[in-house]
Amino acid sequence: MKKNYFSQILFLFVLLALLVQCKDDDSNQDQTNVYVVGTESDVNHNLVVKMWKNEVGTNITNYTLDWSKEAISVFVSGSDVYILYVENGIKLWKNGVITELYDAENFNVATSIYVSGSDVYITGYKMDLNNSLSYARLWKNGVLINLSDGMYSSQANSVFVSGSDVYVAGNAWEIGSLPTAKIWKNGIGTKLTGDEDMSNAMSVFVKDNDVYVAGIDIKRLGENYPTIWKNGVASHLTTNAAMAIANSVFVSDSDVYVAGHYGNFAKVWKNGIVTDLSDGTKLADARSVFVSGSDVYVAGNIFKQGILWKNGVASNLLDEGAAGSNANSVFVTSN
Repeated sequence: MKKNYFSQILFLFVLLALLVQCKDDDSNQDQTNVYVVGTESDVNHNLVVKMWKNEVGTNITNYTLDWSKEAISVFVSGSDVYILYVENGIKLWKNGVITELYDAENFNVATSIYVSGSDVYITGYKMDLNNSLSYARLWKNGVLINLSDGMYSSQANSVFVSGSDVYVAGNAWEIGSLPTAKIWKNGIGTKLTGDEDMSNAMSVFVKDNDVYVAGIDIKRLGENYPTIWKNGVASHLTTNAAMAIANSVFVSDSDVYVAGHYGNFAKVWKNGIVTDLSDGTKLADARSVFVSGSDVYVAGNIFKQGILWKNGVASNLLDEGAAGSNANSVFVTSN
């Protein structure tokens, strides 16, 4: 039978065009990069500060027996990767270049980092061992901003920048009161709970002029509520529990995501609806949440192992030969 070579050649040209089109479509898709920071230990109990990019680990420090090391937070701005960590003082890693931030006289505990344009903001506090007080601090491009009145203890746990406004979440004592959750806007503090409650604000996020704060509200009877505040109005995420907290908040479109734990369970809440990330058989915690498109990323731990959850599916962050790890912060970019 005579073959139709013209039809075959035409078919090959069409197939080739489709393959080229598919390749172009793939190249136009956003490349998602997921950054997680934490620590990892070896079998000899040495510890290293670690960054995992797309689950591939990079050592930020050397392995040593110094267990005071801690990876605090990661932030990505453009092509720049910032890692706030502790090793013999507070340090900032930017694209492999390390800057010493430690200032024992004014600033010796760091908690959070946010980058806006060329400005780098870091929250924390000064622990004064002479009087057992702490003083909330905000560090901007090397300049310390005091958020404390100096009379009573306060702590700054999280920072978020929206336009020209700088928001800091934390807690503060006042005369005759328990430590209460507090939000500072451009240095002006506002309490989130009354004096009858003990509370702490762990994370802040601003979206469309609405201010969201995640933390904990503890009633005098010992009732312990992981809590989300929106513009100062509190919503408890659970009934009372002996061990529960909301660690991190992220807002995407109109959806509010909160990561934390309740008892032994690592949990994530979406608009108040809870999802268990662990089965409760081992102590677990969700410490950081980030939403990119339709994907929800959570960094945390199950017992002695760092975990990255993507849409509820867990991936272990433990390099070959390591004995244990933990994950404290996640940041996602698409480009």
